Amino acid sequence: DKLIGEVSRIVVAEACIQALDIEFTEGEIYEINSVEVTYKDDSNI
Repeated sequence: DKLIGEVSRIVVAEACIQALDIEFTEGEIYEINSVEVTYKDDSNI
């Protein structure tokens, strides 16, 4: 059980809990990926 990248165990736990509420996830296997999100500063528009 190794986490690769910058994902935290809290994020993994949150994704698992959310998946419990989605019927079509039952009995399926999923991969959880961590991506860095950057936001453009639109305050000068």
